[in-house]
Amino acid sequence: MKTSTSFLKIITLFLATALGTMSLLSGIRTLLGFSIPDKIIFIPLLISQTIMGVINIIVAVLIFRENRYNLPIAIGVFSINLVILLLITIHMFTGGTLIDPSSQNAMMMRSVVWGIIVGLLIMRKKIMDSRKSINA
Repeated sequence: MKTSTSFLKIITLFLATALGTMSLLSGIRTLLGFSIPDKIIFIPLLISQTIMGVINIIVAVLIFRENRYNLPIAIGVFSINLVILLLITIHMFTGGTLIDPSSQNAMMMRSVVWGIIVGLLIMRKKIMDSRKSINA
């Protein structure tokens, strides 16, 4: 049983770290002018995703340390991603500044990945709780 929870921990740790690192590095490179994409950059989205990259890495550290707040914070990150996706969608459909469709696709991907992370953390918590009740 310990193997299954360790495996879930490794998957969630990998997903959060990979997503955070990609968001952070991409955001910093673009903000500093080292990477100039061929698309329209919506600066508020770029800044928010760079900040979210840092937050993703913090959540990965919490997952690694098995902090008791990792699940609530992961739910918060998932919710923030959904809100940003909703705001982008509303912005695009109300005729706001043009946002590249790949930005919306990237937000969908982030939201799906965070949904998976939250689901895996919930699954891991249930396994660990059931193990505690059996041992009690």
